Amino acid sequence: MEVVSPVAFQRRRNPGVYTLDPLRELLRRTLPATRFEDLSVPLTIATTDLQEAKPVYWSGLGDIVEPLIASMSLPGIFPPVEIGGHQFVDGGIADNVPLARAVEMGARTILMITCGACRASDRRFKGVAGILGRSFSIALDGKFAADLVHLGNVVNVRCIRLPSSEEVELLDFRCSGELIDAAYRETLERFAARDDLKQNCARYTT
Repeated sequence: MEVVSPVAFQRRRNPGVYTLDPLRELLRRTLPATRFEDLSVPLTIATTDLQEAKPVYWSGLGDIVEPLIASMSLPGIFPPVEIGGHQFVDGGIADNVPLARAVEMGARTILMITCGACRASDRRFKGVAGILGRSFSIALDGKFAADLVHLGNVVNVRCIRLPSSEEVELLDFRCSGELIDAAYRETLERFAARDDLKQNCARYTT
């Protein structure tokens, strides 16, 4: 598995501390499909429209890469992605874990993996990126907890949390390979425990 740093530092005049251009190039070079209509499994990507001040969901037709980059563009840390004359940033700003959207699309069971480990910490956070990243992590975790309480009786959410015992910051990629492997193994174990998912589990391990 190729693990590279997906970010690069930008000059202060830019609308973000870092740029996701290296990740954009990596995705266009390595993804087997870069358009929604070419996917064998339907995909929906959540972003936030700065002009309309609401979440926007991408699926069905069109380019995957730009909405995907927008979906991880934390304001202040990464610049917005311009699509169709609008600026789009991380979907977590308006809808961190789009449970309601999934329910609208007919979901009754949702399988999800948390992508960070925002734990209590005694250390001091320094720098713009470090403080913003920590603040976003706290806000996003709190919003997800509230959404889970609100929709807990409507949909069955099966959440897999990263097994790391240490805090993993939003911009900390040192443990990426280890975390991906651990989350993958735990996901397969959860799948194998359910009869209705055993077939898919076997397919993805061969």
